[in-house]
Amino acid sequence: MADLAASDLATIYPKPTPRVIAKARPEIDEHAKKFIAMSPFCVLATSGSDGSVDASPRGGNPGFVHVAGPSLILMPDRSGNNRIDSFRNIVEGSGLLQGTTYRGSGFAGIDGGIWQAAARGPEHRRN
Repeated sequence: MADLAASDLATIYPKPTPRVIAKARPEIDEHAKKFIAMSPFCVLATSGSDGSVDASPRGGNPGFVHVAGPSLILMPDRSGNNRIDSFRNIVEGSGLLQGTTYRGSGFAGIDGGIWQAAARGPEHRRN
């Protein structure tokens, strides 16, 4: 198997179409906001400081993910397997929200007040 460089990929794959490029936007527009509001599912994909990656499926009733601004998405903490991979990666400084059709990227953080409620136990988590 030959070694490939990143520059070699452009000789193997065609350029993405303008429509594909247009899906990556610097901010959440009205169309994306409506799409997110109607979605019962998303994947929170994060990477750790050690290079590990995690993709955590998240679901709920449509609207469980709230667009609070053009670059701010709020996602509730839900009961899970308590591996806390996503939280650990976010605290270490990484975070990416990625959907099936809508793709967004940016930085993630944890709201201290909400985090404190979550730390007290599942009965205090925002659902």
